[in-house]
Amino acid sequence: MLRALNMCVIGALAIGLGPVACADPSPCAGVEPFEMRTISVGTCPLNAEVAQSPRQIACGLMHRESLAEDAGMLFLLDPKRKTSFWMKNTLIPLDIVYLDAVGRVLQVNRGVPQDRTWIAAPDGTAFALETNPGKLAQCGLGPGATIDLSG
Repeated sequence: MLRALNMCVIGALAIGLGPVACADPSPCAGVEPFEMRTISVGTCPLNAEVAQSPRQIACGLMHRESLAEDAGMLFLLDPKRKTSFWMKNTLIPLDIVYLDAVGRVLQVNRGVPQDRTWIAAPDGTAFALETNPGKLAQCGLGPGATIDLSG
């Protein structure tokens, strides 16, 4: 249990959240429900769960066995803090898309299930969007494009 608690705190620190309380060995046990928002990814609507609290951000899409084709998760981040994501405890492949404050795509990264390699965000990242692999390209977008996050 101590190892799980340490991993939770290390993960939260790595994405710039500071200390996060993780009483349960699984940092996702009992996390508050995610707000839902439909965003426009190019020509595609995407039903995004919005991760905004420190626990929601630390949990993300961990422990999920699938992700609907039209689903994703939008992380609201502090652009003044350095951010990194990893795929530990993530069971499905994902694209991790880093966006600036206006929703412009800064970087698209392929996340490999269970990989513990940190995927660093570029400076100025205000949002991260996790989607099924290739979703942006399928919807006609790439680096430099803007995603309408207003919902």
